[in-house]
Amino acid sequence: MSSLPPFEVATSPVLLARDRHASPADGVCAMELTSLLAGGRFSDHPASVCPVISSYVRTLNDNMPDSGRSSFLPLLPRLIGTRAQEQEQRRERMLAVAGAKVFAADALDATGRRHYAAYLRRIEDANPPLEGVSRIYRHLHSMEGRSEPHSPAGLAMVSTYQAWRGLLVAFRKPSTRLDLAPDQDCGIWAGFAATNAHAAGAVDIWPKALTLIEQLIDIPAEA
Repeated sequence: MSSLPPFEVATSPVLLARDRHASPADGVCAMELTSLLAGGRFSDHPASVCPVISSYVRTLNDNMPDSGRSSFLPLLPRLIGTRAQEQEQRRERMLAVAGAKVFAADALDATGRRHYAAYLRRIEDANPPLEGVSRIYRHLHSMEGRSEPHSPAGLAMVSTYQAWRGLLVAFRKPSTRLDLAPDQDCGIWAGFAATNAHAAGAVDIWPKALTLIEQLIDIPAEA
Protein backbone atom coordinates (compact mmCIF):
# COMPACT_ATOMS: atom_id res chain seq x y z
CA MET A 1 0.00 0.00 0.00
CA SER A 2 1.63 3.22 -1.11
CA SER A 3 -0.68 5.77 0.47
CA LEU A 4 -3.22 6.14 3.28
CA PRO A 5 -6.16 8.52 3.66
CA PRO A 6 -4.92 11.77 5.21
CA PHE A 7 -7.39 11.57 8.10
CA GLU A 8 -6.27 8.06 9.00
CA VAL A 9 -2.64 9.10 8.99
CA ALA A 10 -3.29 12.24 11.01
CA THR A 11 -5.26 10.45 13.74
CA SER A 12 -3.15 7.29 14.08
CA PRO A 13 -0.20 7.00 16.51
CA VAL A 14 2.97 7.60 14.50
CA LEU A 15 6.56 6.82 15.38
CA LEU A 16 8.84 8.62 12.99
CA ALA A 17 11.99 6.79 11.89
CA ARG A 18 15.23 7.84 10.21
CA ASP A 19 16.03 7.21 6.53
CA ARG A 20 13.67 6.43 3.66
CA HIS A 21 11.35 3.43 3.44
CA ALA A 22 9.88 1.28 0.70
CA SER A 23 6.33 1.57 2.06
CA PRO A 24 4.48 2.85 5.14
CA ALA A 25 4.49 -0.71 6.47
CA ASP A 26 8.28 -0.41 6.83
CA GLY A 27 8.09 2.90 8.69
CA VAL A 28 7.90 6.58 7.86
CA CYS A 29 10.24 9.53 8.18
CA ALA A 30 8.94 13.07 8.62
CA MET A 31 8.78 13.81 4.91
CA GLU A 32 7.25 10.45 4.02
CA LEU A 33 4.47 11.10 6.51
CA THR A 34 3.99 14.52 4.93
CA SER A 35 3.51 12.86 1.54
CA LEU A 36 0.74 10.72 3.05
CA LEU A 37 -0.90 13.68 4.72
CA ALA A 38 -0.92 15.42 1.34
CA GLY A 39 -2.64 12.41 -0.23
CA GLY A 40 0.15 11.94 -2.74
CA ARG A 41 2.62 9.24 -3.70
CA PHE A 42 4.57 7.83 -0.76
CA SER A 43 7.95 9.57 -0.94
CA ASP A 44 10.47 11.47 1.14
CA HIS A 45 10.38 14.15 -1.60
CA PRO A 46 6.70 15.21 -1.51
CA ALA A 47 5.70 17.08 -4.64
CA SER A 48 3.79 19.75 -2.73
CA VAL A 49 6.64 20.69 -0.36
CA CYS A 50 9.41 23.21 -1.06
CA PRO A 51 12.54 21.17 -1.88
CA VAL A 52 14.68 23.49 0.24
CA ILE A 53 12.56 22.77 3.32
CA SER A 54 12.42 19.05 2.45
CA SER A 55 16.23 18.78 2.38
CA TYR A 56 16.53 20.47 5.76
CA VAL A 57 13.79 18.39 7.40
CA ARG A 58 15.17 15.10 6.04
CA THR A 59 18.62 15.89 7.43
CA LEU A 60 17.25 16.79 10.86
CA ASN A 61 15.00 13.72 10.84
CA ASP A 62 17.90 11.39 10.14
CA ASN A 63 20.25 12.89 12.73
CA MET A 64 18.22 13.93 15.75
CA PRO A 65 17.59 11.52 18.65
CA ASP A 66 14.69 9.10 18.20
CA SER A 67 12.88 10.68 21.13
CA GLY A 68 12.90 14.10 19.47
CA ARG A 69 11.27 13.29 16.14
CA SER A 70 7.73 13.55 17.50
CA SER A 71 8.34 17.31 17.65
CA PHE A 72 8.01 17.33 13.85
CA LEU A 73 4.40 16.14 13.91
CA PRO A 74 2.59 19.49 14.49
CA LEU A 75 4.63 21.09 11.69
CA LEU A 76 4.12 18.51 8.95
CA PRO A 77 0.63 19.53 7.75
CA ARG A 78 1.92 23.09 7.39
CA LEU A 79 4.64 21.95 4.96
CA ILE A 80 2.03 20.99 2.38
CA GLY A 81 1.70 23.64 -0.31
CA THR A 82 5.00 25.38 0.40
CA ARG A 83 6.53 24.62 -2.99
CA ALA A 84 7.12 27.97 -4.69
CA GLN A 85 10.20 28.45 -6.86
CA GLU A 86 10.24 32.19 -6.24
CA GLN A 87 10.80 31.53 -2.51
CA GLU A 88 13.57 28.96 -2.81
CA GLN A 89 16.55 31.31 -2.86
CA ARG A 90 15.18 33.27 0.09
CA ARG A 91 14.76 30.05 2.05
CA GLU A 92 18.26 28.95 1.12
CA ARG A 93 19.59 32.27 2.36
CA MET A 94 17.65 31.88 5.62
CA LEU A 95 19.17 28.42 6.13
CA ALA A 96 22.71 29.56 5.38
CA VAL A 97 22.38 32.54 7.72
CA ALA A 98 20.99 30.34 10.51
CA GLY A 99 23.82 27.87 9.95
CA ALA A 100 26.30 30.64 10.72
CA LYS A 101 24.52 32.90 13.22
CA VAL A 102 22.74 30.18 15.22
CA PHE A 103 24.17 26.68 14.80
CA ALA A 104 27.88 27.32 14.17
CA ALA A 105 27.93 30.26 16.59
CA ASP A 106 26.30 28.17 19.33
CA ALA A 107 28.80 25.37 18.69
CA LEU A 108 31.70 27.81 19.04
CA ASP A 109 30.20 29.26 22.23
CA ALA A 110 29.81 25.79 23.68
CA THR A 111 33.49 25.05 23.08
CA GLY A 112 34.83 28.34 24.44
CA ARG A 113 35.42 30.13 21.13
CA ARG A 114 33.23 33.12 21.97
CA HIS A 115 35.19 35.63 19.89
CA TYR A 116 34.49 33.66 16.71
CA ALA A 117 30.88 33.06 17.73
CA ALA A 118 30.41 36.82 18.14
CA TYR A 119 31.86 37.38 14.66
CA LEU A 120 29.39 34.97 13.08
CA ARG A 121 26.46 36.60 14.85
CA ARG A 122 27.41 39.95 13.30
CA ILE A 123 27.11 38.61 9.75
CA GLU A 124 24.80 40.67 7.56
CA ASP A 125 21.91 38.49 6.43
CA ALA A 126 21.89 39.83 2.88
CA ASN A 127 25.62 39.44 2.20
CA PRO A 128 26.80 35.83 1.89
CA PRO A 129 30.13 35.91 3.78
CA LEU A 130 31.65 32.80 2.24
CA GLU A 131 35.21 34.04 2.58
CA GLY A 132 34.64 35.27 6.13
CA VAL A 133 33.34 31.90 7.31
CA SER A 134 36.17 30.14 5.46
CA ARG A 135 38.74 32.46 7.07
CA ILE A 136 37.46 31.74 10.58
CA TYR A 137 37.50 28.02 9.91
CA ARG A 138 41.08 28.13 8.60
CA HIS A 139 42.13 30.12 11.66
CA LEU A 140 40.49 27.58 13.96
CA HIS A 141 42.22 24.81 12.04
CA SER A 142 45.63 26.42 12.47
CA MET A 143 45.01 26.96 16.20
CA GLU A 144 43.67 23.55 17.06
CA GLY A 145 45.74 21.34 14.79
CA ARG A 146 44.70 18.60 12.46
CA SER A 147 42.09 17.12 14.79
CA GLU A 148 39.98 20.30 14.83
CA PRO A 149 38.07 19.69 11.56
CA HIS A 150 36.79 16.42 13.01
CA SER A 151 35.53 17.92 16.28
CA PRO A 152 31.80 18.76 16.49
CA ALA A 153 32.52 22.51 16.51
CA GLY A 154 34.84 22.15 13.53
CA LEU A 155 32.26 20.12 11.66
CA ALA A 156 29.61 22.75 12.42
CA MET A 157 31.91 25.29 10.79
CA VAL A 158 32.49 23.04 7.76
CA SER A 159 28.73 22.55 7.40
CA THR A 160 28.15 26.29 7.57
CA TYR A 161 30.83 26.92 4.95
CA GLN A 162 29.19 24.38 2.64
CA ALA A 163 25.76 25.92 3.18
CA TRP A 164 27.10 29.27 2.00
CA ARG A 165 28.80 27.58 -0.96
CA GLY A 166 25.49 26.02 -1.93
CA LEU A 167 23.79 29.38 -1.60
CA LEU A 168 26.24 30.98 -4.02
CA VAL A 169 25.73 28.14 -6.50
CA ALA A 170 21.98 28.68 -6.28
CA PHE A 171 22.37 32.40 -6.88
CA ARG A 172 24.51 31.79 -9.94
CA LYS A 173 22.26 29.07 -11.37
CA PRO A 174 18.76 29.82 -10.07
CA SER A 175 17.03 27.57 -12.58
CA THR A 176 18.87 24.38 -11.63
CA ARG A 177 17.77 23.95 -7.99
CA LEU A 178 16.58 20.38 -8.49
CA ASP A 179 19.88 19.44 -10.16
CA LEU A 180 22.07 20.47 -7.23
CA ALA A 181 24.53 17.90 -5.97
CA PRO A 182 24.23 17.02 -2.26
CA ASP A 183 27.37 19.04 -1.50
CA GLN A 184 25.62 22.14 -2.89
CA ASP A 185 22.36 21.78 -0.95
CA CYS A 186 21.82 24.47 1.72
CA GLY A 187 19.12 22.42 3.44
CA ILE A 188 21.39 19.43 3.93
CA TRP A 189 24.28 21.50 5.25
CA ALA A 190 22.16 23.63 7.57
CA GLY A 191 20.80 20.39 9.03
CA PHE A 192 24.33 19.09 9.52
CA ALA A 193 25.34 22.38 11.16
CA ALA A 194 22.52 21.91 13.68
CA THR A 195 23.49 18.27 14.23
CA ASN A 196 27.12 19.11 14.89
CA ALA A 197 26.23 22.04 17.14
CA HIS A 198 24.22 19.62 19.27
CA ALA A 199 27.19 17.24 19.36
CA ALA A 200 29.42 20.15 20.43
CA GLY A 201 27.25 20.64 23.52
CA ALA A 202 25.22 23.65 22.38
CA VAL A 203 21.96 23.85 24.31
CA ASP A 204 18.45 23.99 22.84
CA ILE A 205 19.65 23.29 19.30
CA TRP A 206 16.75 21.04 18.34
CA PRO A 207 14.07 23.57 19.43
CA LYS A 208 15.95 26.25 17.48
CA ALA A 209 16.16 23.94 14.44
CA LEU A 210 12.41 23.34 14.59
CA THR A 211 11.67 27.04 15.00
CA LEU A 212 13.63 27.61 11.82
CA ILE A 213 11.23 25.27 10.00
CA GLU A 214 8.35 27.50 11.07
CA GLN A 215 10.22 30.55 9.80
CA LEU A 216 10.86 28.83 6.47
CA ILE A 217 7.16 28.04 6.15
CA ASP A 218 6.05 31.55 7.07
CA ILE A 219 8.58 33.47 4.96
CA PRO A 220 6.76 36.59 3.81
CA ALA A 221 6.29 37.48 0.19
CA GLU A 222 8.75 39.99 -1.18
CA ALA A 223 7.42 43.50 -1.52
